[in-house]
Amino acid sequence: MKAVLICPADRPAATFLARQYPLALVPILGRSLLDLWLSEMATRGATRVLVLAADRPDDIRRSIGRGEAWGLAVEVLPETREPSIGTVQDRFKQHEVFVIEGLPPSGPSIWSSPTQWFHQMIAWIPLAAANRVGYRELSRGVWIHRRARVSPNARLEGPCWIGQNAWVGSRAEILAGSVVEDNSYIDEGAEVSASWIGPGTYVGAFTKIRNSLSWERGLYHVESQSFVEVTDSFLMCGISSMERQPTAGRFMGRLLALIALVVSSPIVLVALLHREQGQPLFQRRQAIRAPTSAEYPLTCDYFEMAGLDGLFRRWPELLNVIRGEFAWVGNRPLTRDESKSLADEFERLWLTVTPGIFSLADAEACVDPFGDEARAHASFYAVQHSWKTDLHILMRSLVQCFNPKIQTQKPPEPVKTASV
Repeated sequence: MKAVLICPADRPAATFLARQYPLALVPILGRSLLDLWLSEMATRGATRVLVLAADRPDDIRRSIGRGEAWGLAVEVLPETREPSIGTVQDRFKQHEVFVIEGLPPSGPSIWSSPTQWFHQMIAWIPLAAANRVGYRELSRGVWIHRRARVSPNARLEGPCWIGQNAWVGSRAEILAGSVVEDNSYIDEGAEVSASWIGPGTYVGAFTKIRNSLSWERGLYHVESQSFVEVTDSFLMCGISSMERQPTAGRFMGRLLALIALVVSSPIVLVALLHREQGQPLFQRRQAIRAPTSAEYPLTCDYFEMAGLDGLFRRWPELLNVIRGEFAWVGNRPLTRDESKSLADEFERLWLTVTPGIFSLADAEACVDPFGDEARAHASFYAVQHSWKTDLHILMRSLVQCFNPKIQTQKPPEPVKTASV
């Protein structure tokens, strides 16, 4: 048997879930939907599986490799858009074609609404637990992995699911209809009720999450269909993203940023003397952190300092470097509106690297930081950056700091035309 799996790409009702990964890789009780479908193909006797992916195919390729984990020969084929099942049947006439729309083997679509996705997952808990190694039923409807750690003082109410390496603190409450995915941490006194906690998510002490989907800093309330990105790490944040950052190079960069912030702190007095009367000293902005959905992007806040010209305005961004949100060298942070104007996949490479205080466009003295030349530099840097490139950009950008001709400008406003 040869099979083709079509990965979902554009599902407006599931945009929140696609913030972190393509929908095919969104975890459902510890395993992604694509993982479950590949297992189904192996059960049916398939030997070769083609995976058609329009949304972040590189992430899918890294996740499944060549299919060794399922005993299959798997190949990921990138697509410009999600193809129809009829088109794929014409292209691959000797293959059976499946759309990853629901739980295998032939469940109803789970992408019609977040409520539909969530309710099907809760209903699937007993069957999923029966087919998984390492899970046990602690009490009626309460399924917990043997490697999860739950305080004796915690309250668990079925149906609920506690994933591998999850941690539930003292007096925390995991109430009916809740799922805590792998590697998540529910702190002391927190409450999770009829909600899904995505993998690697920290829920702070005494935080209450009800009728919501929570993944790292993103919080989506199912009933009101409202979304908020939590900026207070004491309430909710991502553990996995914090774990990916501490490398030796990143640590040194953060240490140097702290030293630079302290040594150069008198610059604040200069800014206070030169700012316009009534103008706030620090101007808050919000940057897109990753090439995810336009509706629910991953963001972080940063500040620019008034009263200064050129690259000196970016002095507060040293705080972002210390927090691990920015790097010394990268592509300049973009707002949500700016990211929407990136025309194609080549330009969207801008968002695939960590935002930086200095960029290749700065080193090349680009006058318009968001013009065509800057976009080309950003895409080139995303593909070719290395520590040598970063050092070269850093040295040239520091020279530009003291060049009075270089000014930090905003992107030009779009030309408005009047219709007659």
